[in-house]
Amino acid sequence: MEGKIMNDGHQQWTGEEQLIRLLRASYQRHPGQLNEPFAADAELIDLSGELNLACTVDCLREEIELGILENPALIGWTSVAISLSDLAAVAADPVGLLLAWTIPPKFSSDLLSKISRGAQDAAAFHKTYLMGGDCNTGSPLQISATALGTVPKHITLQRVGMLPGDGLFLTGPIGAGNALGFAKLRKLPEASALEDSYRPIARFDWGHVLREFATSCIDTSDGVLASLDILARLNSCGIEFRNRPSFYAGSVRMMAFRYNIPLWLFAAAEHGEFELLFSVRAEREGEFLDRCTQAHLACSRIGTVLKEREFRIETSGSVANIDIRRVRGLAENLTNDPGGYVTSLIEYSSGIGIREEKT
Repeated sequence: MEGKIMNDGHQQWTGEEQLIRLLRASYQRHPGQLNEPFAADAELIDLSGELNLACTVDCLREEIELGILENPALIGWTSVAISLSDLAAVAADPVGLLLAWTIPPKFSSDLLSKISRGAQDAAAFHKTYLMGGDCNTGSPLQISATALGTVPKHITLQRVGMLPGDGLFLTGPIGAGNALGFAKLRKLPEASALEDSYRPIARFDWGHVLREFATSCIDTSDGVLASLDILARLNSCGIEFRNRPSFYAGSVRMMAFRYNIPLWLFAAAEHGEFELLFSVRAEREGEFLDRCTQAHLACSRIGTVLKEREFRIETSGSVANIDIRRVRGLAENLTNDPGGYVTSLIEYSSGIGIREEKT
């Protein structure tokens, strides 16, 4: 399942990706590193023996600063789950986590204890451990989680490897994270209930099936369309996204109907649901679906990999091409003008004529 990144003149990187490239420019590459930059959700290192090391780090800050996450237990839970989700996307088994805390001066000890318990609850749920870390004083509150895992030596599941004709599958419903984000940024009455029900889970339950069938994989921490865009650019392919109401969470369909928000925008915004998005060869889809049934796992076929380098959305038999760079670019201003970001997404949707099924 190893692959190579197809870089060419058409490649366009987001602001975050450009920053990472700048920072990495002076790094010395580990001789045992199996993945190229951006090519996997976790770094994969060939050390020795029968297992490879999978390691990743992620920081939870923006969601706290914007008020999307306010429940202290949920903040702790999410700080752990987001890094574990990256391990799940390379079909790793978790070993444990290290947490680095930046804590504002005079921060409530009670709130800090609730955040810490939430982190421990997430680790226990995923059958892994908080092994240590670091803390310092600063503002705003942020938590960085480094997750460590292992992968069998013969498995190198990355974001690269998919080919035109492959089916694209998602392990769960679309939009729970974006529904919460919309509700919080627009200060909607549903916001509290959506936060109470939001618990991102790393999908380690899919590990064995992914090792057998997936040709590429990414988690949807940044939303479904952003994840599809990353896969498309790394593999020099196009994407057809099948936009179906049944693919979305019930709470998402309710919000779309109540506030007249196009469903596809809950896939387009970038506060994701932390499901796994992966590709399967067309000739193996039947065998793959049989294996899912045997394992009592459910997924949705949300699209197809295209040879043509375009990004299109198919809804009710109609197809619309979208400018995915423009859609993703709207998120660059999220921190400075969160309300304006939501408005810009809605305005863009109204201008391209996507006709959706009734929810």
